[in-house]
Amino acid sequence: MRPSSGLSAALSRGADTTLTEQLSARYSEQIRQRLMAPGTRLPSVRECARRHGVSAYTVVAAYDQLQAQGLVEARRQRGFFVRETASETPRPSAEKALRVPLPISATTLMRGMFQPPGALPMPGLGTLPVEWLDLPMLNTALRRVSSGAQLGPLSLQYGEPAGDLRLRRALATRLADHGVSASAEQIVTTIGATHALDVVTRSLVRAGDSVLVDEPGWSVEYARLAALGIRALPVPRGEDGPDLAVMQRLIEAHRPHLYVTVSVL
Repeated sequence: MRPSSGLSAALSRGADTTLTEQLSARYSEQIRQRLMAPGTRLPSVRECARRHGVSAYTVVAAYDQLQAQGLVEARRQRGFFVRETASETPRPSAEKALRVPLPISATTLMRGMFQPPGALPMPGLGTLPVEWLDLPMLNTALRRVSSGAQLGPLSLQYGEPAGDLRLRRALATRLADHGVSASAEQIVTTIGATHALDVVTRSLVRAGDSVLVDEPGWSVEYARLAALGIRALPVPRGEDGPDLAVMQRLIEAHRPHLYVTVSVL
């Protein structure tokens, strides 16, 4: 089935929503109205970008949003296809009805973290707006760091996997001030919380193992654990912290290897 002509209308670069959101919304409407039947193949990323005059990145982000909504599925080396929806399958009896969650893609969720919602501000995005940046100052700093004697160790070689030694020594000194004895060789720095959790998880946990997580918690972490084949066991968290009674029952029943928690809400 060919998509209707509604998809051919030009996207607006001056709209309150991003090009990604506009493109995703158009396909979403076509699918929900059954103008694109289950099994229909979406245009290739390159073809869709050509049709709408956008970048391939915009199309990939839009398709990711559709996948996160459970409307399409990615098939390896074949592209994106419209999925069967719950309303198109026989409804089970009330006694056996189960709430089936939408498929979670860690990649989709992480990409979504860097997609601001239209023209609205998004303080939790993790990146500063371009207009806030002092580009001349940044250019000067980059030239200074990558010039002369600094060029070799900083620009043309791999860094230390554990992190800069000077930083790790400074952290060891700071930890000692808090009564924690640790040498620089025992410290590993990461580029963020997700990187740190990934290093710890891959070192201590294997596929099929169980891990305790906060509920509610960080959806990206849930998806990351699922992608590794790890079973996440939710521990309810209230104003006073995790429910220790539930945690104890889960520990006794499943013997989890880790507890991933957000220390400050």
